[in-house]
Formats: sequence, C-alpha cells, structure tokens
Amino acid sequence: MNKYPEDPSLLEVRKWKEQCRQEDSQLTQAEYLEKLQKIAQTVSAQYHLNLPQKRT
Repeated sequence: MNKYPEDPSLLEVRKWKEQCRQEDSQLTQAEYLEKLQKIAQTVSAQYHLNLPQKRT
C-alpha cells in the first residue's frame, strides 16, 4: 500500500486498465491482435489517419 494518497483520477485509470486486462486475458493471441487491428481501423477512419495496412 502506498503511504502517499493517490489522485482519484489515477485510481480511476488503474481500475479501467485492470478491467481491460481482465477482458483481454480470455482472448487468444490472434483474437487480441484482431481486436487491436479493428480499434486501429476505427481510429484511423475517425481521425482521417493514413495508417499502414495489415501485411499478409
């Protein structure tokens, strides 16, 4: 336990990261990479970025 008080926003981020870790722990490596690719495509389209395409 920390002896210094933590900012509530930092605690919120840690909680969010733990939730993501738990959700992703059930995915296979291929499923996790596919999830990341979909997120990248969504961000790319939303912000008009020119990200490299998936290599096969």
